[in-house]
Amino acid sequence: MILIYVFGGCIGYQIMICTLIGYVANAFGLSSVYVSSIEFRAITNTAIALIVLIPISLLRDISSLAFASILSLVALTYTGILMFAELPYYNDLYRTKPNFQCEPFYIDWNFFTACSMSFFAFTCQMQLLPIYSELVRPSYSRIKKVITRSLFIDALFYTAICTGGYWSTYNYSPQIIVARAPLPNFNPDYFMLVACGSLCLVLFAAFPCNYNPWRNQFFTLIMRQPNYS
Repeated sequence: MILIYVFGGCIGYQIMICTLIGYVANAFGLSSVYVSSIEFRAITNTAIALIVLIPISLLRDISSLAFASILSLVALTYTGILMFAELPYYNDLYRTKPNFQCEPFYIDWNFFTACSMSFFAFTCQMQLLPIYSELVRPSYSRIKKVITRSLFIDALFYTAICTGGYWSTYNYSPQIIVARAPLPNFNPDYFMLVACGSLCLVLFAAFPCNYNPWRNQFFTLIMRQPNYS
């Protein structure tokens, strides 16, 4: 199950990266029809995998990607601030839309899709043992403190972003909130393009953190090779 679980998380990362790149490409003139086509997704995902994801995933020691944690905090902080800064302008625009709906929550058949995205997104526990081994004085109380603080910070950032995003575009919110349509008099939204670019860099660095456990388990359980090149 761990092989399927982590592999699904890596696929989810590639989908998000392609969506963010498509949003940026559309802002600079590429048609939205082509951006949403299978051809664009195939070319983009293949190029990103060959140029970026595969080379950094082949590293045995990913400690050089430690900067990703700081980059993640900076990117999420910037995105959260931007969401709330643009909220009044989006709110005024989308409240006048013909099919405007304001519902704090609702349940439909997309509930199962949302659950699968949430389950595959929550893969930080794969790095639990490596983080534990890196502690100066490893102990249950110390690793528990790390987990508690990490989950609190994650929940704080993502709650702020999704709240600011939904109360801006309501039922017109896209699946990835930062890929929303720009304001009519502010197109392209360069501030949001910077947010999309920074989130892509975060996903690039986070990909090997999920791929490495999958690779280790594959060689250990399937290939029966605990030591490999």
